[in-house]
Amino acid sequence: GTQARTFVIMGPMTAPVIFGVLITWILVVATFSHVNASPLVIPFPQPRSFGRPGLKHATLYGAVLHKAKHIEVWRQSFEKNTSTPIHSHDSEEVFVGLDGKGVLKYWHDDKRRVVEVSVGKDMTWSVPPKVRHQIVGTSAAPPLLFVVTFNNPPMKATTYQSWEPSDAGKLSFPYLFDRGGGDDNDNDNEL
Repeated sequence: GTQARTFVIMGPMTAPVIFGVLITWILVVATFSHVNASPLVIPFPQPRSFGRPGLKHATLYGAVLHKAKHIEVWRQSFEKNTSTPIHSHDSEEVFVGLDGKGVLKYWHDDKRRVVEVSVGKDMTWSVPPKVRHQIVGTSAAPPLLFVVTFNNPPMKATTYQSWEPSDAGKLSFPYLFDRGGGDDNDNDNEL
C-alpha cells in the first residue's frame, strides 16, 4: 500500500521562510514553463465559497486559468468545523500555514487507522500522492488560512464517503475549482 509520509515543520519563522522558498520555486518553474514567453504577474483573485459555507478559495496560479503545466497554487481558508471531504489525488501537496489552526487527518496504511496532526500558522505540511486525507478548520478567529501548491495540474481528486479502504470513491474531473462559477449558489460536495 501507499505509506503515508506526512511531514510537519514548525517554528516562528518557518512559514515566512518556506513561503519565500515556495514562491521562488514557483517562479523558477513558471519561468521554464513559459520559455520564449513573457513573465506572468497575476493579481490575487477574490476568494469565493463555491457553495460551501466556511470555505474561501482562490486559485493563485493554475492549469485552467493560467495554462500552468507543472504546478498549481491555491489560497484557502476554513472556518471552525469546515473541512474538505475525505479525498486523495495523484499530486503531492505542500501547505504553508499563514493563520489560524486546523487538523490534518490522513489514512496511515501501516497503522490501518486515521492519524490526526495539528496544523496552522507558522507551519508547513505535506501530503504525498495517493494518500487519503482531509483538512479541518478548528479555530473560530482567525480561521485556518494557508497556501497550498501541488504538482501535475489540473487537479483530479477522488472523494470518499468514509475512511474504509473498501470505499472506492468517486473521481472528480474537471475539478470543482476549475469549472467556473464559485458563488454561493454553486453547491457541490467536492474539495
